[in-house]
This record gives sequence, structure tokens and C-alpha cells, in this order.
Amino acid sequence: MRLYRSFRVLQAMGGASNIVAVNVWDLDSPEALSQVMADPEYVAKIEYRDRIHDMATTTMYFVSKRGGAR
Repeated sequence: MRLYRSFRVLQAMGGASNIVAVNVWDLDSPEALSQVMADPEYVAKIEYRDRIHDMATTTMYFVSKRGGAR
């Protein structure tokens, strides 16, 4: 899992004033996220992640590159 791009949101439309960033992550496959979530090293950092990032208000979209899978 690699951070591909990160964008700071200057102005969100539709009353979504709490959006501060959009991060685009690159994963090798749809199954890769499940593998990351099961990785003991990642699991050990979830408490820290939740202190610095509000997962309760996070929206995730899963997409693939135009033309299908890699």
C-alpha cells in the first residue's frame, strides 16, 4: 500500500465543510487492503492511527484504473 497523491481541500461543495484532505492510495489488488488490515505490524499501530486520524468520519472509495485491473 503506497500513498500515491495527497490533496488538501480548500473548499468543499455541498456543505461538506469538514473535509480537509483527499488521499489516493495505490494497492496491488483489491485483496491487498484485507492483507494490510491483517498485518500484525499494522494492527499494532491502529490505536496510534486512530489518535491522529478520525476514521469515524472517513469515506473510502475503491476504484480501479481505467481499462480494468493492473
